[in-house]
Amino acid sequence: MNTKPENFLLKKDLSDFLQIILEEEKLKFKVNIEVINAQRGTSKRRYDFYRITIPSWAKKYGLNYCLAYLIHELNHCIVGYNHNHDKIFKKHEKKLLKKYLNAYEFIYHNRTYLKEVKTMNGQTLFKLPDQF
Repeated sequence: MNTKPENFLLKKDLSDFLQIILEEEKLKFKVNIEVINAQRGTSKRRYDFYRITIPSWAKKYGLNYCLAYLIHELNHCIVGYNHNHDKIFKKHEKKLLKKYLNAYEFIYHNRTYLKEVKTMNGQTLFKLPDQF
């Protein structure tokens, strides 16, 4: 596999963060993470595990954005694909973001993807550019 060093380091950070969530939430399924050159991330069931992809462009918006992206994709695995971005999906996504990123204010882009997230004290965890 021809992995760029920066993608390897991001994958390591994401994998460590994922392990914390899997243990804390007592989730028993396996998840493989890949940082790939793609337009968007995905979450797909593969035999006895889930495969989550994070687009390599996400790293330019910082680690917090990448961690939120991981939570979003992992949430598909947790709540099920029949809750694709509905109220149940978003409620659980916000619960995970609050617990693991101390996030309390959420601004969405196209009602689906997070554009800006702030902590309880108003600190910005990440903010995507307006043209996003």
